[in-house]
Amino acid sequence: RDAIPTEGEQDRSRAKKSAPNTTTVQEGPTKKKRKLGLKANRILHKKPAIDLTGIPPQPLILKNGLSRSDYIDNSRRRPVKDGISSKYTGVYFDQQSAKWRAQIMVDGSVCSIGSYQSEEEAAADYARAAFKHKARGSHKLYGGMDLSDVPEDQPLIRSDTNASGYKGVKAMKGRWQARIGNGNGKHVTLGTFDTVEEAAGIYARAVYYLEQKQEE
Repeated sequence: RDAIPTEGEQDRSRAKKSAPNTTTVQEGPTKKKRKLGLKANRILHKKPAIDLTGIPPQPLILKNGLSRSDYIDNSRRRPVKDGISSKYTGVYFDQQSAKWRAQIMVDGSVCSIGSYQSEEEAAADYARAAFKHKARGSHKLYGGMDLSDVPEDQPLIRSDTNASGYKGVKAMKGRWQARIGNGNGKHVTLGTFDTVEEAAGIYARAVYYLEQKQEE
C-alpha cells in the first residue's frame, strides 16, 4: 500500500510545482526590427533630381526675395543663420556632407537639385530650376484658382476680429498668408506675401472669383 505523504511533504510538493523554472537557457541573438532613420526614409522616398538640361544661367535669387522676382512665390520668410542656411533661396548647408545643397518645391513635393562645393553654385542651379518650374506665365494660380481675369482693384475686406485687420489674412513667420474657404468645408492657401495689403488683395480677388463661379 502506498504511503500517505505527511503534511510537510505535501507543502514542499506544492511549493515545488508553483516555483518558477529557473533553468537558464542560452538563446541565440534575436533579430530586432530597426526603424529607419529620417535620412534613410528620405532616401527611400527621394524624388528624381531636377533636370536642368538646356536651361540657361539665371540671376541668383536672394532668400525671401522670390515674391519680388519673376517667379511664382510659394515660400515663407526664413531667417539666415550663419554657417547653416544661405542668403539665397532654395539653398542650405548640409553639415553631414559638408556641402551646399539646393532643392525646390515642384507639384507639392521637395525635389533635389544637387550638392555643391560653394553656396553660389547651388544658388545658380536653383535659379535655373526656378526658371523652369516657377516662371510666371500669363496665368497666375493662387490656391489652384486662375485670378488673371479678376480686376486687381477689388476692395479689401476689413475684419474687426482678425488680428491682421483683414478677412482671410494671418501673420506667418514674418510674412502674411491668405486663405479662403472652398465651399466644401476646407480652406485653401492662396499664398504668402510680403505685405498684409498684398495678401488681403489676393483674398478679395479670390472671393470675387468664387462668387462669379457660383453665378455661372
